[in-house]
Amino acid sequence: MPNWFFFPEMHTHPSGQRVVAVPDLIAQAGVAWIEFGGTEEEMTKWLGIPAANFPFRFNGGSPGIHAVAVRTDSREIVITRIKSV
Repeated sequence: MPNWFFFPEMHTHPSGQRVVAVPDLIAQAGVAWIEFGGTEEEMTKWLGIPAANFPFRFNGGSPGIHAVAVRTDSREIVITRIKSV
């Protein structure tokens, strides 16, 4: 299952820092969706609230995060987990 973290001083966390502008840099606009193994029902039971309230997708596979899609001004960039052989 995923770990959730809370940083009371989020402005000092690396993810909250400004990105240095470089040519052709694509600005991100947040997470579009996250794909988990397992089912929506299992996640709902674990969270205690409906998983449908979040931009989650489920593949019915092994536990863990399998993919994350980052929204940009022009498209979604999907980051996937490398499948073991």
